[in-house]
Amino acid sequence: MGKNNIVARTHLIWKNKSQDDRLNWAQNAGSSDCPSLYSQSKRTGFGYPFVRFCREVGIANQTPNRHREPNSPGNTYRLLWSMVFSTIRYWLAALPFVFLCHSAWSSEIEKVYFKTGSSQLELTAYFARPNITPPYPAAVFLHGCSGIGISGSLSAKYSAWMRYLNSEGIAVLAIDSATPRGFGSTCGRSERRKTMYFQRPGDAYSGLQYLQSRPDIVPDKIALMGWSQGGGITLLSIATKSIGRPEPPPANDFAAAIAFYPSACSDRFQSKPFTEVEPGTWSTVSPLIVLQGARDNWTPSEPCEQFIQAARNRGEPVNIVVYPDAAHSFDTANLRLQRRSQPELADGSFPLIGTNKEARKNAFVRVLQFLRAILF
Repeated sequence: MGKNNIVARTHLIWKNKSQDDRLNWAQNAGSSDCPSLYSQSKRTGFGYPFVRFCREVGIANQTPNRHREPNSPGNTYRLLWSMVFSTIRYWLAALPFVFLCHSAWSSEIEKVYFKTGSSQLELTAYFARPNITPPYPAAVFLHGCSGIGISGSLSAKYSAWMRYLNSEGIAVLAIDSATPRGFGSTCGRSERRKTMYFQRPGDAYSGLQYLQSRPDIVPDKIALMGWSQGGGITLLSIATKSIGRPEPPPANDFAAAIAFYPSACSDRFQSKPFTEVEPGTWSTVSPLIVLQGARDNWTPSEPCEQFIQAARNRGEPVNIVVYPDAAHSFDTANLRLQRRSQPELADGSFPLIGTNKEARKNAFVRVLQFLRAILF
């Protein structure tokens, strides 16, 4: 086997780095390749990881002799220094690729301001664009009842979605509907929550108008995405008889809509007296997908499933995906399954929230497929 092929194959295996790939390498390359692999790859700065790799597949005894004598103090020190310098060289070699990938994802997040509704309240929003040639499609984000983040920064969940969509060529405008109104959390029953439900559909359309005023955005390729309370606002916004759509209506409405575990996802809350819609007649101006968890006790899936299925039966372009083991906030990364301390729910329990890795992974793929089919 050629030396260059050994290094190339091993780079590929380390990129995949699954146990199956490692075992396949051991079987196909043969233990005799390990010393040659080590000596060749050492010059690239990957020496230590490859020695460790050889050990993991059970052929460490084929590496050069000086690495097979752990009881020798001199050899131990040499190995330790080799590990340190090889690891440093490894990361230095990787830095250009890290910066290259970062630059392909997004530009810096820009804080922008615009007026909303008849109140002419000035909203704050966070805008980030992909580093590609404009114009590009976009998405408006509507946060949940806990707000958009802490101390003027986006929460990890919204940041992750923003980076992901930017990396796929989609600009993002994340609207802060709470802080400009002097609100903190609007979870639970309160007058502030009522204010949010009646005024935030106007925020969504103000965000749409702001994006359409920008020359770097494709005006008829803008989606609406909301989480929890923001998901309920998404349903209220895209309704044919929306309480937030301006008069005259925009020449190009939202092209698509996505609602994560939405509140108010039922015929009751999407109809009179809460809206201008007659019961059983809700319709949408935008294709809609709802992503919900079956274990969600805060915004339960059952009434939402019934509402979406009834709309589908009337010919509306809507769909719902229910993840069996997922709770509220399943798409938030690294959030252990837990009970919130508030708000207290009608049955006396408290909301169950937490990451579901499989649901989160599927949601990212599904959302991109949905948006690509409409925005590109």
